[in-house]
Amino acid sequence: KLPDMFEESCIHINTMHSYFYRIISEGLYNGKLDGKLFITNYRAYLQELLDFLNADQESMTCLKSTLDSNCYLSWDYCLIDEAQDWMAIERDLIVKIFGINCVVVADGGQQFVRNIGSCDWNISEKRNNVKLKHCLRQKSNLIKFINHYSEEYGKKENKIIGSDKMPGGKIIICTAPNEKWRIFKETMIELKSYGNIPYDMMFLVPPSLVDKNPRQFALCNEFEKHNFFIWDGTNENIRSDYSIAGDEVRVLQYDSARGLEAWSVVCLDFDEFIDEKMRQYDFIDNDGSSLLLESAEEKKIKYMLNWSLIPFTRAIDTLIITLKDRSSDVAAMLKRIADENPDYVSFI
Repeated sequence: KLPDMFEESCIHINTMHSYFYRIISEGLYNGKLDGKLFITNYRAYLQELLDFLNADQESMTCLKSTLDSNCYLSWDYCLIDEAQDWMAIERDLIVKIFGINCVVVADGGQQFVRNIGSCDWNISEKRNNVKLKHCLRQKSNLIKFINHYSEEYGKKENKIIGSDKMPGGKIIICTAPNEKWRIFKETMIELKSYGNIPYDMMFLVPPSLVDKNPRQFALCNEFEKHNFFIWDGTNENIRSDYSIAGDEVRVLQYDSARGLEAWSVVCLDFDEFIDEKMRQYDFIDNDGSSLLLESAEEKKIKYMLNWSLIPFTRAIDTLIITLKDRSSDVAAMLKRIADENPDYVSFI
């Protein structure tokens, strides 16, 4: 029963960076803080705000007055998503501003994208923990596939539990370039037959499929030639605006996939994405990380699995994985899964 955004009390959604920028700019710099400078020196500005608030009670009173005068900053409650991927100083600022009893936290476990280690939100003895046991987004066959994929890497302890209300689903693994457009078009026809629209089909791409100058999806022309019109989330000039055209499929980089969903998800050149992540990987962990007690190989596997499962868990009904190198280790492993589960996994 929340009112809409044009009424006095409502809900507003933005990034942590946007929120902290507004607070620091309004509260400490009279609204004149340069945005690029803020991002470049992000941690330093957060520390400046925390030091200011810790100085004395008058500082908090002063900030509260600033917040109350700005409709984008004056809120009763703060809801944190992907809380595991926050920094401790970001957590401390939120608790300082809202109070411990006015914060609701959603923790996504091991789904890290910032590479800063897990943030511990267990800072209140009176917290109310609610554990969500079942996956209510994905159909049962997709959950089976994801669990099987994790088992291939020796990870059986964190299985996803599905719901018997969501049967079905399928996975298509394609290593044949001449077959992919047939698969995409058949998937689109099936998607529409269930009452969905092109917006409900999402393509995830590695950096190798993003042109640098201008920055855009490298296969735009090829997609349009096959009558797939796209909202290009790889294009930094438009990605701040949501797609409002239902006849466009969404295209985003893998790194931007967390938190999104679609009826059908296509992971383009998935093996290249994994190779890219492995090249980025290093063994330096932040202090306090749970990974410190694990071997170097275990850490590497956990890192790779994290980046694999984020895109795999975006699909509701159909997951399509295209591979560039049929002889890669990733292809061999996916082939084994397909051979063992031919009723819902196809390898082409």
